Amino acid sequence: MLLYLANCKPGSYEQQPDKMSALSNLLQSHGKRNNIVLAPKGTLEEILDSPLYSYNDKRYANDILSIRREYAVLKEKLDYFGIIEFDSSSEKVVTNNGTYEVTVSYRHFTDPLNAGPTPIVTENSEDYKLYTSIGEFHSKFVARLSLNINLRHILGAGSHSKSQFDSSSNIHPFLLCLVDNDKAHPNKGEGSTSSQFSKQDRSTNCGRVAKVIDVREIESLIPKLVISEIFNIGSSDVIDNLNEFMSLAILDDRFRTFFDHKDGLNLKQAIELDNKHGEFWLPLLANITRFKNKECFAVKNCDGCLSCPKIEGLGNSLLSNANLNIENNNKHRFKSSLELNLKGIWEELGSLIMTWGCIPNSKVTRS
Repeated sequence: MLLYLANCKPGSYEQQPDKMSALSNLLQSHGKRNNIVLAPKGTLEEILDSPLYSYNDKRYANDILSIRREYAVLKEKLDYFGIIEFDSSSEKVVTNNGTYEVTVSYRHFTDPLNAGPTPIVTENSEDYKLYTSIGEFHSKFVARLSLNINLRHILGAGSHSKSQFDSSSNIHPFLLCLVDNDKAHPNKGEGSTSSQFSKQDRSTNCGRVAKVIDVREIESLIPKLVISEIFNIGSSDVIDNLNEFMSLAILDDRFRTFFDHKDGLNLKQAIELDNKHGEFWLPLLANITRFKNKECFAVKNCDGCLSCPKIEGLGNSLLSNANLNIENNNKHRFKSSLELNLKGIWEELGSLIMTWGCIPNSKVTRS
């Protein structure tokens, strides 16, 4: 994350160990590529001239000095950046040309943990891998910035995401949480995990933000190109299931937004969802003969038959296989191949992840 030092007077901190410790931790954060730290030229020169700071502190200050002009433009290109205030304990958020400037006290950074990579809460580790890939793609091929991504993953474990977000918010000045909405139908309410997050949690008026993504599950974010490459060497049944899945995705962009990619959807489930929430699934399934020819389809009532047709899911390993595929191929291909309905979501998520996890793409030079 981009952190900017404000009202920092390094040469006067000999009798202020908390400020000196926080400053040293922030310099280490930049040098270890946990965050991007910037400061006024005079502040950095004061560190270099002072006997109070270590060799590494000065080395990292010199690195900031060498890149500060190049990276100063980031304040206009990121969704958020942090201002670390050394002269006041007040904390505030202001908006400047669409960018949120989040001011926090230096006191947070007397704890070295807060000078580590910005924490992110996701439901599991495979979710985190895909989000990171989306952030890397956005940084390199959409924003076209020379940035890498480094975040510290906190496991939300599904229903525990809210409690992890709350407990981490009490520790960290900057925090991002990403969860899907678990909606199986456009008119259905959010699931039990995302519905725990309040409007305040989702707001942009602090440095700790929970983003509820407008898809049922993270598998909805996997590009169709990746899914095709994973399954195109399967059996004839697998290919048939894949073709049916793809045909529905082409018929209606919303299919993948609400579909259960792992377990699939049978006619009984579709009838129950539409009877409760309004038409969505049945008009879509009407395009498939084995669904529309069923009597229960016509009367919109399940008769308990033992031959309920189903759109097969793609299995529990879909996400992990997709992550392997994305890691082993050049992400540049998504510039031209990413489907239109995913571009907006990928851009929004990619910008968030780049904002919270950005670090320089080069190592500190030895001096």
